[in-house]
Amino acid sequence: MSDTPIPKETKNGACLTRQQLAKRWSCSVETIKRKERAGYLSSFKLGNRFVRYRLSEIEKIEHCSQHPRKEQS
Repeated sequence: MSDTPIPKETKNGACLTRQQLAKRWSCSVETIKRKERAGYLSSFKLGNRFVRYRLSEIEKIEHCSQHPRKEQS
């Protein structure tokens, strides 16, 4: 895994690599890839190779998973 500080700044704002996100969520990089393919995560590419995730989007996902909506009767 990379020892790059979290988050890495880009002109688009704070973002994370797959490795950084996997470490943050205590899972494997393959799990991150599966979540992306399933539509749970959205990413963007820097150039042709570098996949990044916006920290603001990650924090929204984390907030929603910690505070699920209550079903209305």
